[in-house]
Amino acid sequence: MKQIFYFLFLMGFIVSAQESKTTVSGSVTSQGNPVPFATIYIRGGTAGTSANANGEYQIKLSPGKTSLIAQFQGYKSQTKIFTVVEDASAVVNFNLEEGNEALDEVVVTGTRTEKRRTDSPVIVNLITSETLEQVVATDLSEGLRFQPGLRVEMNCQTCNYSRTRKSYES
Repeated sequence: MKQIFYFLFLMGFIVSAQESKTTVSGSVTSQGNPVPFATIYIRGGTAGTSANANGEYQIKLSPGKTSLIAQFQGYKSQTKIFTVVEDASAVVNFNLEEGNEALDEVVVTGTRTEKRRTDSPVIVNLITSETLEQVVATDLSEGLRFQPGLRVEMNCQTCNYSRTRKSYES
């Protein structure tokens, strides 16, 4: 009976030692304003979380050296490398910078490969974000509606969805 008791005590100690996690919390901001619902995760790991509406997050991590990454669409991701100490909470705050240069343009070609405008075998028109704002486009099909050579069909009877077709009419 004593052996069973010692065995259960030893197993409980081993299980509790394996579950030691440290709480890391903090906030994600940009220019002093919270970034709601930003993603925070461990590089190369499976643990991750999202910030709340106030930009605050909390995640449980195992002790050791950790690389924590915060990212959100329209912002440059930021990485913080630190050491997680067992049984001690840590505060890691992120200050993201706007990085909207990657969201500025979309390249759509009829040749299935990216080509220079001067080397393209088809007519190339550029649509900038200013153009889309001037036509008050709420989606891509509305923005393309004013481009020469394109016809946007909103109610396609055959395929049952909206699509853009190249018009060959003069």
